[in-house]
Amino acid sequence: MALIINEAHHILRVVSGKESNWSVDLIKSLTNLSETSIILVGTYDLLSLLVDLNLKSTDQINQRTRIVDFPRYRSEVTSEVNIFGKTAKKLLQNMPLEQKAEDLINKQDWKYFYKNSLGCIGTLKLWLMDAYALALDSDAKTLTREHLEEAKFSGYRLDGMYQSIEEGERKMKEVQSGGDIDSKLVYAKSEDESQDNSEKSNTTKDSTKPFNRSPKRDAVM
Repeated sequence: MALIINEAHHILRVVSGKESNWSVDLIKSLTNLSETSIILVGTYDLLSLLVDLNLKSTDQINQRTRIVDFPRYRSEVTSEVNIFGKTAKKLLQNMPLEQKAEDLINKQDWKYFYKNSLGCIGTLKLWLMDAYALALDSDAKTLTREHLEEAKFSGYRLDGMYQSIEEGERKMKEVQSGGDIDSKLVYAKSEDESQDNSEKSNTTKDSTKPFNRSPKRDAVM
């Protein structure tokens, strides 16, 4: 029913924009010839296919593309915080350890897990997997805060990751915005508008009172 290409943003890792256009043209041809939808899964870099290539390519891709966004969980939205916390706890519960580690997260500690994963479940999984490997290496019965501390991303790396996420979210917001198409299109005037403009024009022409001289410069004698 569909061909799914994961890490599809890698097709943009080419030397020139011209080669990027070739990749896009190839995907379009594959879709047409196989009569199969192609689903590209990747980071926000994929949005470059819609806005950063030449006009001919972006026009074709925009007409054929449906965007499905999987955003990070937002810390300012209570419902999303609850989902994030439940997901993190479920991941801890399913770690094959002698003692379950779900007690590491509670109502007070969700911020610790959120901060060190930036609200991204994929990043959280990578972090927990590294911490789990440390627990196995030390023959620990369960996962501890020390394992998490040793495996977490540094603040510097988190800052770089967050800037990348912000830029991607900004571009997504731009792509999904209403745009400014009205200022670029010229619409035909309706009969009512034409009649109204004609009446305004006649009113302007007849505004001079009878027997009044029109303003002009008199000759100097």
